[in-house]
Amino acid sequence: MKKADSLNLLRTFMLLLIGLSGQTIAQTTAGSVSGTVHDQTGAAIPSVKVTLINLGTNESRQTVSGPEGVYSFPSMPPATYRLEAEAAGFKRSIRDGVKLDVALALTVDLNLELGSATESVTVTASAPHSKKRARLWPILSRTSAS
Repeated sequence: MKKADSLNLLRTFMLLLIGLSGQTIAQTTAGSVSGTVHDQTGAAIPSVKVTLINLGTNESRQTVSGPEGVYSFPSMPPATYRLEAEAAGFKRSIRDGVKLDVALALTVDLNLELGSATESVTVTASAPHSKKRARLWPILSRTSAS
């Protein structure tokens, strides 16, 4: 084999490796947001319309919870989101400040209260950081003893 042919083959191989490594890196940045929707008694609620809104771009995605109340948003870019859930006979639930970090599988369980769809319950939450799974816990109030 000629030296020029060997160099061309090596260049082609190197470009192929660089191209494949870029695709691998791009695929690992996406995370997911999933959870279960419950009522006040802890029972799962099926057929809940769940919307995930990227607060930076205002883009949104929607899904419907399954028979066990489970919803999922796979392959989401890292961002801070608003999560909204609504179903007939329940107050609309809004969860602000849902922070999805790189490659995180975030679990956010939602609780709906009985009431009219025109009423809403807004929860501001913070998420602990984890490489695998994290749960959002509402910040109710903070007081300090003096």
